[in-house]
Amino acid sequence: MRRSSTVSIRPDMAPGLIFRESDMSLTWYKTGLRLIAVIQCTLGIGYLLFPMQLLAAMQQNLPPADMQWPLGMLAARFLAYGVGFWIISNQPAPHRLWIQLMGMIQLIDLGVELMLLLTGTLQLSQVGVAMFNAVWISLFCWLARPAHVPSGRNHPAQGASV
Repeated sequence: MRRSSTVSIRPDMAPGLIFRESDMSLTWYKTGLRLIAVIQCTLGIGYLLFPMQLLAAMQQNLPPADMQWPLGMLAARFLAYGVGFWIISNQPAPHRLWIQLMGMIQLIDLGVELMLLLTGTLQLSQVGVAMFNAVWISLFCWLARPAHVPSGRNHPAQGASV
């Protein structure tokens, strides 16, 4: 048996900050996934039902009325990912890819926010909360993700390690 050089948080956990399926019952992990779900759904509802009010609260310039169409499409994606995260919080291991993709989404968001902040287009007062969320969510999704441990020859995660 090959030993890993990474360190475990607890001896009964997989190496590093990656958890086995049996560790997925950890309350804080489920809570983290559900908090991400709530944030995504809140943004989705805001962009769907109150897009101009949400943008005004975020100190953004109000777009023309026809921009409500792409904002509605954005809302759909926030809502779908939010509902999906709530559902997978009960059994995240088979959905490892989706958890990692959320981490990637947050890193892209952070990059855009940093670029707009550094160019003076946006102020820290406008993007500070979003940047904080992007950092903790991306770290959570990349570091505290379920391990890829297929169980059985027809397991859906088999061969899909990322």
